Amino acid sequence: MSVEYRSGYGIDGIVGRVEAMRAWAMAGMILLAAGCAGGGGGIEGEWEYRRTVQGNTTTVRTLSGSLWGGEARLVEEASIGDPGRGDAYLLAHVQAIECDRERIYILDQQIPIIHVYDMQGEHLWDIGREGEGPGEYLRPRSLAINPADGNLYVRDGRGARIPYFTPQGEYVGQWRLFGGWSMGSPMFFADDGTLYTPAIINAGPNTEVWDWRGGRIAWGPEGALGDTLAEPEVDFQQWQLVAQDPGGDGTSVNNVPFSPGTHWTYSRDRKIIGGVSEEYRFEVRWPDGRVFIVERDYDPVPVAPEEALWHERAETANMRGTQPGWAWNGKQIPAHKPPFDFFTADRSGRIWVQRVGPGRRVEGGVEDPLANSNLDWYRNPLWVDTWRADVFTCEGEFLGEVDLPTGFSFTPEPYIEGDMVIAYFEDDEGLPHITKYRLVLPDYSPQ
Repeated sequence: MSVEYRSGYGIDGIVGRVEAMRAWAMAGMILLAAGCAGGGGGIEGEWEYRRTVQGNTTTVRTLSGSLWGGEARLVEEASIGDPGRGDAYLLAHVQAIECDRERIYILDQQIPIIHVYDMQGEHLWDIGREGEGPGEYLRPRSLAINPADGNLYVRDGRGARIPYFTPQGEYVGQWRLFGGWSMGSPMFFADDGTLYTPAIINAGPNTEVWDWRGGRIAWGPEGALGDTLAEPEVDFQQWQLVAQDPGGDGTSVNNVPFSPGTHWTYSRDRKIIGGVSEEYRFEVRWPDGRVFIVERDYDPVPVAPEEALWHERAETANMRGTQPGWAWNGKQIPAHKPPFDFFTADRSGRIWVQRVGPGRRVEGGVEDPLANSNLDWYRNPLWVDTWRADVFTCEGEFLGEVDLPTGFSFTPEPYIEGDMVIAYFEDDEGLPHITKYRLVLPDYSPQ
């Protein structure tokens, strides 16, 4: 086993790499570890880390600082979602976002329709329509562009098919898909042109719903191709709440608010990224068997008492929709929020880690969900989450934090490539937008 402590800085384009290193004597290494371990993971200044290599596993722990040397920000360049411009600009239930560097494709499931816009947010045309015929779909949930020919593929789980179109919207054909699954997880094309579609890896008559494992299956015109990317099995029990329908028609299983969970995603070169959010620690599993374990010192975000109470009452109101009189039957809401909640592997080989920030109280939100019987509390919550993002390389190097605008969302998955970020955004009035941002790095000159 080898252990390395270093402090370094350097930026190579949009993805930082350590270009200058200071060698530390063994005594210096020990002092660095002792001095930084309790530092709370500040982002200002040089990146200080500890790297340990054992066999094919490399653990990289960020102690303080970052390669960017400060906080990056997003600058808005275009926005789609102004209802005053007509139906083509009115968004409702955005399910997926895609981009081919010339056009932005937005799947609105409520209609359903795929709107196409140029990079300035001007509407060009629509693709497909609801139906069961050629070039139609029933419940589309995901989009993916084939890098080989630029065609747009649409996953229609309810219609048990994947229709595909030219970028101009002309219907080309369709692939058959196993039926009955309307999964919201994104499908994607790998770098070699293989399409991976979401699936339940271990679904069967003897597997409970809450024990299902997700993954991606390689798919082609004739069906499954035999290559599967599966969420790794981990020794973790989800913090769950269970409600039974008195009539025996169903069971509702929800997670305790702000409880730790398992989170996984996949890169286009078949890396599997994720882990359990009990601590700031996740894995990057490479196809060649190498594993990078990424850790970071950070300051836990507390759950405000009034925030916890509101979420407890909201969850109770929700579960009583299945089981009248339901009472809390799981662990209590934790005192701190999990260190991460979501991962995105962008088109430039970086990993974006979504982090929950302090809750924000919304003026006009429903004060008491238990006193509200028509789900207004769900549409108008009193408390909403704020978000931040940490960005890493797949080798565990910490690039830095990104200050996300209020209303920015990682659901549906943003399109991120280079300094371009296209994401779902909800304004102060609750209106949905798709906003194109430019990622701006801090102006950092190490002392």
